[in-house]
Amino acid sequence: MGLRVGETVGVKGRQLRVTPLDVDCVPRVREYLIGLARRGETVAYGGLKRELGLPHALNGLGRLLDLVAVDCRRRGEPSLAVLVVNAVTQEVGETTTVAGWT
Repeated sequence: MGLRVGETVGVKGRQLRVTPLDVDCVPRVREYLIGLARRGETVAYGGLKRELGLPHALNGLGRLLDLVAVDCRRRGEPSLAVLVVNAVTQEVGETTTVAGWT
């Protein structure tokens, strides 16, 4: 069910190739976001990066969250990516959908 290194997944009209870093980070992000969901909380992009020590640039977290959404979809779950918000507006990214994919 999880993502595999080298796998190509379609997200928002583009193809993403899953890397070893993705396979390492997606489960960590998923576990963290599940905890937030259980507490009814959200996290800013910078907070997610800091809390998990992610090596991604802030503007690279969208790709990682897209892969988290793919993982959720495969499990038949709603996307956890909507729990990551802009620090200023407290809104999800403009391309994030409630289901996590478009």
